[in-house]
Amino acid sequence: MKSIGRILTLSAGSAALALAFASPANAAPPTPEPRNAPCAVEAKACISLGNQTAWLQDGAGTIIRGPVAASTGRAGYETPAGTTQVTRKDADWWSSAYDAPMPFSVFFSAGTSYPHDIGIAFHEGDPGVLSHGCIHLLHDDAVTFFNTLQVGDIVDVVA
Repeated sequence: MKSIGRILTLSAGSAALALAFASPANAAPPTPEPRNAPCAVEAKACISLGNQTAWLQDGAGTIIRGPVAASTGRAGYETPAGTTQVTRKDADWWSSAYDAPMPFSVFFSAGTSYPHDIGIAFHEGDPGVLSHGCIHLLHDDAVTFFNTLQVGDIVDVVA
């Protein structure tokens, strides 16, 4: 075996020896993978309007779920970008404005500037169908967002 710096040339049958030399005890730890969520580190939930995806984070920048498929508001009902907080949760919410169920709703915006006064929420819905401003998530994702997010958690919606 001939060693030149960190490059090793090995003869046949020396694979075990190669493993011993490939990771010296004093080697630098691997560089962490870069974050791929486009939101603020302190956000617990992240929504990308441009990519129609959502994430859950731990509030320190580590992604704990996602990206997951999501749909946001259609023309005339656009989901507004910005940073806000979870205001309330309702596992069995029924929208009287749209006469429709919104299971596992996690509201994060008051509705004062939208076509309705209910607010905007993550909830179970078809991510292939644009909403009236809310964030549609598949069932398992909606349940996880509902169980993870708490009133006061930061939600970041980015273009």
